[in-house]
Amino acid sequence: MTEPRKTPASPQSEAGVIGAILDRPAVLDELLDTGLGAEDFYAPKWAAAWRAIVAIHARGDAVDFATVLDELAGREGGPSASELTSAMAGTPSLSHVLDYARRVMVTARLRRIAAAASEIAAAACEPAARSEHDGFLSWAEQILLAATARVSERDEPALLDDVLAESIANLRARAAGEQLGVPTGFIDLDRLTGGLRAGQLVVLGARPAHGKSALALDIGLNVARATGPVLFVSAEMNRLELGDRVLAGGGVDSERILSGRLDEFDFDRLEARRENLRGVPLRIDDSATATVRSIGARARRMATRDGLALIIVDYLQLLEPEGGERRERQVAGISTALKKLARERQIPVIAVAQLNRSLEARVDKRPILADLRDSGQLEQDADLVTFLFRPAIYDLAADPGEAELHVAKHRNGPTGLVRLTWRGSRMSFANAAPVGAL
Repeated sequence: MTEPRKTPASPQSEAGVIGAILDRPAVLDELLDTGLGAEDFYAPKWAAAWRAIVAIHARGDAVDFATVLDELAGREGGPSASELTSAMAGTPSLSHVLDYARRVMVTARLRRIAAAASEIAAAACEPAARSEHDGFLSWAEQILLAATARVSERDEPALLDDVLAESIANLRARAAGEQLGVPTGFIDLDRLTGGLRAGQLVVLGARPAHGKSALALDIGLNVARATGPVLFVSAEMNRLELGDRVLAGGGVDSERILSGRLDEFDFDRLEARRENLRGVPLRIDDSATATVRSIGARARRMATRDGLALIIVDYLQLLEPEGGERRERQVAGISTALKKLARERQIPVIAVAQLNRSLEARVDKRPILADLRDSGQLEQDADLVTFLFRPAIYDLAADPGEAELHVAKHRNGPTGLVRLTWRGSRMSFANAAPVGAL
């Protein structure tokens, strides 16, 4: 006969943490640094004691046996005076208090994993798990990751005074010329926007052939080299096509790469380009059936394993919708889900977007916000909307290297125009001289 499973818990360690604090209150600061929280205690009485201790400490009052007992008098479920005394007497070694705290947190995490596993096991037996297999796997992975993650202070409501203090610190940093967001590598764009901010949804829109995928890839490479890992989701090109574009940046003409007419000198330069980019943490996902849910699952895995600085989706309208609504509602759902993903992971998400064909009928073909295709929700969700425009696409007399990036919406800052240089043979963009704001 199978013995009943025991709930993971360490009652001696929980009592040891409280007893150690009462015996030597100076250890409390060290314990707070570990991230230990009331939710980590299995026994309600020790959770109540921890809350009382933290409340006393937050007021700036002395933490001792008497003040804790007084604080507990106004709370339900706390330990009695005799239980507090026993906790103090039963703490074997004050020097081991951090070990006690670690055991309390480990067993709390095991309880969360056990609860998540039970929830997943129950859901796996439902018919929906078979009919929506990929969605079920993504949900299960998210549940397990949430169970193993610690709740951060950002998940708690913030006091206005703390928010204002953080805002002033950010403004001081900006006034001193510090880069607060993730730099794109395009100097004038970063000067205008302050870099890509955590939680932002950034739209990069253009008509076909203007180079929006190339610019997105340039930004991805710049961020991966300077800041950290990047997830590039390509719903339009496969990984080998993207690889060819990256290699062209090393100086071998893109037309020679596309045609395959390469000599040994070319291959030497291609190998040099590869060596130059060795170790750059940019991951390419070219799944033909990418959804926002699957992107979120991959992002969570990357963030857990290596960290994650940026997600790029190329392009939004090619993502698989998760529903049978009309196209406008599908795109709206994808847009909102990408914004939620940016906020959840606290990183910027760039969504490349196709623009409406109707702008081709205008005399001035520079894009405007109304040209965002299929959904006004995209404009509403986006924190930053940028439009790429190359005059030579429509005017044969224009400089083929001239490119404009219009910042048409900036939720927390100015709009403006950024000049770029298009290097057609390398399928990439470079910095150019800035111009005045729009």
